[in-house]
Amino acid sequence: MLRLLAPFLLFAVGLLSTPTYAQPTVRVDHLIIRVHDMDAALAFYHTALGFPIQSRDEYPRTVTLSDPSFPLVLEQVPHPALGGYPAHTQTSLSLQAADLTATMQRLRDEGITFSHDPPIPYGQNTQGEPLGVTTWIEDPSGNVVSLLEQHRSPDSSFTGVRIYNLGFYIPGSQIDAGLRFCSVLGFTPLTSIYAHNYPMQDAAGTFAFMLHGREEPTPLSRAAYPDHAQFLLVFSTNDLDATQTSLQHHPGVQVHLPDSHDTNGNVVAFQNPFGITSLLMEVPAVPSP
Repeated sequence: MLRLLAPFLLFAVGLLSTPTYAQPTVRVDHLIIRVHDMDAALAFYHTALGFPIQSRDEYPRTVTLSDPSFPLVLEQVPHPALGGYPAHTQTSLSLQAADLTATMQRLRDEGITFSHDPPIPYGQNTQGEPLGVTTWIEDPSGNVVSLLEQHRSPDSSFTGVRIYNLGFYIPGSQIDAGLRFCSVLGFTPLTSIYAHNYPMQDAAGTFAFMLHGREEPTPLSRAAYPDHAQFLLVFSTNDLDATQTSLQHHPGVQVHLPDSHDTNGNVVAFQNPFGITSLLMEVPAVPSP
């Protein structure tokens, strides 16, 4: 009897010893900042804003800057941004300053100008009071960055400037379509208390990025990618084939091979229904215990 059961017992042991993997999980991995002048970009992001250099092994093609949230990767491209903020759909970058007044003075000394000087109030709390003040600055390649200070920061220990959030600017009339697209990647709204602005969370419940509804911006030309300066949000997945298939079945999404700049690892580029290009890279799955 044991001889007859032996093959089945071996099969069962094999099942128990085979590692299992979770369903495809998509997360925000890092932000690529494409610039047409690497030295000017370093003067802006490193010298003026204070982001430390993590690696410059591939200078001048790429330089990686560090931040507690995730890396900022500067990449050299031939042309400046096509522009159009906020008239075009695009990826956004917001930075938080511990002391916006002091930061703006330091940036003035570097010759940087502001959309609003003094800065203007933004948002409202439950008492109808502004959440803080904000202004916008433009890097030497034409990428527009939001710079803000919260009146009551949940973390008063930090100094200088850090990443506050990333996001997508899309038409406000298409915010529901934007939420449906985000769900394809596994992102869901964290809360809906902000009008036309949705904080999105990943499958683990961690804040990932903002979905901003704006007054009917037009889709940025496909020609902006790959040779023009822009922000590119890079997502990671533990199953590129499955995630890519889901994207390809969603209306309005175009998936294609990345350009020559994106040669590290298993990567595809995709354009969402609003004309914004992002990258998707595969990170090996970790076996479940």
